[in-house]
Amino acid sequence: MANEPKLRIGLISRKPGRFNSIERVFTSLLPSMSTSAEIHQRKLPFGSGFWGILLNLLFFRPGKADVFHITGECHYISLKLPAEKTVLTIHDLGFLERRKGLRGYVIRKLFFEWPVEKTRWITAVSDATKAHIEREFPSVAGKVRVIPNPVTISPSDAISREPSVEGHRRILQVGTEPHKNLKAVIAALAGSDHQLLILGRLGGEERALLDTSGVAFKNEEFLSDEELSEAYLSSDALVFCSLFEGFGLPILEAQRLGVPVITSDIAVLRETAGDGALFADPNDPVDIRRKLESIFCDGNLRAEIRDKAIRNIARFSPELISQRYEDIYREVTGRGAEN
Repeated sequence: MANEPKLRIGLISRKPGRFNSIERVFTSLLPSMSTSAEIHQRKLPFGSGFWGILLNLLFFRPGKADVFHITGECHYISLKLPAEKTVLTIHDLGFLERRKGLRGYVIRKLFFEWPVEKTRWITAVSDATKAHIEREFPSVAGKVRVIPNPVTISPSDAISREPSVEGHRRILQVGTEPHKNLKAVIAALAGSDHQLLILGRLGGEERALLDTSGVAFKNEEFLSDEELSEAYLSSDALVFCSLFEGFGLPILEAQRLGVPVITSDIAVLRETAGDGALFADPNDPVDIRRKLESIFCDGNLRAEIRDKAIRNIARFSPELISQRYEDIYREVTGRGAEN
């Protein structure tokens, strides 16, 4: 209604790092959200280590809001918030896959089991993540909504595109964690003249593998938004052949900038990429290389993939995604959906 006050939304995020995709996701939603809600961003004062979590639980003060929204990867802070006024967004359950033993048990309790049981309002960024949550925690089945991430990059962010030399293509790899599957991409490019542009911190094992494989590479960390756009635009293809993902934001970033995508033939990445990508077996470097060469050798296929990518990213506009969050906020406060 015209005289209805704006909803006061407290967006709660982890302590900022130097390159945080989750923060980019919600920053991209702010312009649309701010037209109908009063947004207050509240960042946790301490990090995500043991002592940081403890200090956050002791000292974080959320302030006043009609709705509190935990934007991701600091789920435990829901223990300090009113369940009936809190929305918890879960991006993936990778912590459960990567952490075992006592540490894994504590993470499961603090980041997932206690928060999802306590919080009434839960969103997941994909159907695959929703299904994973409900497999791990059957008692929350029925209260998880799917709201995908928006595309967070704009063509206007870009400056220029460096043309590639024929036969010396640049392949973009985003992420260096084990599940990002860099080893398979290195194996796929071994013996080729292509250059691999790797975004993320390389460990000694990965550097040694690159040296022995003979793959030409460039490594970048902690890019600004403008530099990230340039990384995409200077590349001839994105290879995003992860073994596990909750969503796959780099796919949308590449599609938005017209960069062909080769990604893993797994449910969550098919869900994100739609028809605007080629899909490869992430465990088969030969298949990854075959898909790359088909992109490079077939101009008609490249054009088809780009056309389908443009249609795909329309589903992920910040305006559409912010409206879906606003509908939940109104449901939380009992104001109903906006007409």
